[in-house]
Amino acid sequence: MINKLKLFFTIQIFRIVHFDMHDYRKTVFLAGSARSGTTWLQELVNFNNAYRVLFEPFRPDKVDLVKRWHQFQYLRVGENASVFMDPMIDILSGRIKDPWVDTSNRRLFSEKRIVKAIHANLFLFWMKKHFPEVPIVLIIRHPCAVANSKINIVRKHFQYTNNPLKAFLNQPQLMEDFLFPYESKMRDSKTDFESFVWMWCIENFIPIKQFNDGEIHITFYENLCINPEEEIKHIFSYINRPYSSEVIGKTRVPSSVSRKNSAINSGTDLLSSWRKHVSDDQIKSALDILNLFGMDNIYNDGDLPLLGSCEILNAL
Repeated sequence: MINKLKLFFTIQIFRIVHFDMHDYRKTVFLAGSARSGTTWLQELVNFNNAYRVLFEPFRPDKVDLVKRWHQFQYLRVGENASVFMDPMIDILSGRIKDPWVDTSNRRLFSEKRIVKAIHANLFLFWMKKHFPEVPIVLIIRHPCAVANSKINIVRKHFQYTNNPLKAFLNQPQLMEDFLFPYESKMRDSKTDFESFVWMWCIENFIPIKQFNDGEIHITFYENLCINPEEEIKHIFSYINRPYSSEVIGKTRVPSSVSRKNSAINSGTDLLSSWRKHVSDDQIKSALDILNLFGMDNIYNDGDLPLLGSCEILNAL
């Protein structure tokens, strides 16, 4: 009991007290859709606690610094408004101090930091143009696996009362630049599963369309599962992080946000466990949605991505 109390209070201290050197160029940015493996990736990159962790700093409902942002904020490259630039500078430089953002931090003194974000995909290209020194790693996972995992959370904690795609429909610039051709279908009534597949498409379609080779590193969750050493070496090379074999042991450890009944905790197949909960009709529906975006050349009804990380930026 005493040890548990010590651990609890130590964690609380790191959420409140820390000293950061504030060089934004020493930030690594990890992005992806919810339930795509971002927390796992964060824990792999930070396997030896070398980084301060900034956890989900772009949630308007949690972080005052971005309370005027949309939940999934889209930004055009030319956007320079202080409401966006100032918070981004504070976050990337580690000047932000917030118990929510520092909930995963375990360092007192920090020269470098990881930003882990599931609401950032639509402004990644904007960020790269304004802060080109910051390496971005985007993790992508099979849309059916993501949708199934999100549904489990929805069923347990809450139900959507509105179309979740309104987070995108309510952004005129986003609709004008990318989503106008899909607007009528986005407004149609959908199951939760279909809505989550739509969200997956939007969140990944836009950065894939925007970025060129070398500007971002894309890794597939499935490749991390089946070939972790090679995939981690590629990631570490991109972020200029020395590789250590010590990190491989972390690939067999559930992330801190893994559910008790998740595949890694239950000992089942990480790649195909979602199939037990997703019907053939749902898979067909998902593939129809992917086809609308031309993304059925990235995933189909199989377990693995159809392209390699180096090919995906030329896929759309």
